Amino acid sequence: MATAIRTELAGVLADPVFARSPVLTRLLAFLVEESISGRGPRLKSYSVAVDGLGRAPDFDPQVDSYARVQVARLRKSLDAFYAGPGAIRPQRLRI
Repeated sequence: MATAIRTELAGVLADPVFARSPVLTRLLAFLVEESISGRGPRLKSYSVAVDGLGRAPDFDPQVDSYARVQVARLRKSLDAFYAGPGAIRPQRLRI
């Protein structure tokens, strides 16, 4: 299962939208790896921002919406990918 998910991740990241966005690429790869490792359900805005997006450890998710904004961008980009060039792919990544 993990191999199929990583294969799908590689296919998504090869799309020009993701190739041009290092932030979305890093975030998606982080979320996929955390999910594969079984830590997905424990992810919080803080860990996504600090571990997934490289924010400083003093990041405050109550004040700074950066992680939520980037996850929303990622969802929108994934939806666009699967509505367009990724429509025929057998697997789908969901956030």
